[in-house]
Amino acid sequence: MSIYFHLVEGYGYPDPLTVPDRTPASWKIYMVCIKPFPKFSLIYRDAAKLEQCEKNDVSQLFNTLLIATVSGQDLGKHYHKKGDCHPAFPKVAYKDHAGKDKKITIYRLRQNDIRLYFIYRSDNTIILLKLLPKFSLKLEASSQKEIETLAKIVLKLKDPEQIRERII
Repeated sequence: MSIYFHLVEGYGYPDPLTVPDRTPASWKIYMVCIKPFPKFSLIYRDAAKLEQCEKNDVSQLFNTLLIATVSGQDLGKHYHKKGDCHPAFPKVAYKDHAGKDKKITIYRLRQNDIRLYFIYRSDNTIILLKLLPKFSLKLEASSQKEIETLAKIVLKLKDPEQIRERII
């Protein structure tokens, strides 16, 4: 699967929400796209499947996320309620671009009944992987596998060079 990355500078419809001025230390947030156009973002696809009340939470989630990333600090420092930003599941083993065995943590942000999964990369980069509605007890195994598989595809790219060359 070919993947591309769309820089998130705002979120909302019909006009994107804007964020405070960014600094070189600010986190850069990217959505994974399956074609070289922002409208093919996997996060947009996930959001389109949500109920209307959940879609309102998505805008709020992104507004909070974009503001939290301005400082460049770890996101956990901006989410004060327990469980709002934490590791989603145990570390995931993967092979990097050079074939070396490594492990990474996939994180989850919570906003009301919405869950956003992401990974941290170098150069203050965050890659958004999956957006899901709240699940009843536990994340379904198929959803976890989908998130882990996407993370492994992203992690195979040489960081940050191959990510930068795929930005749309």
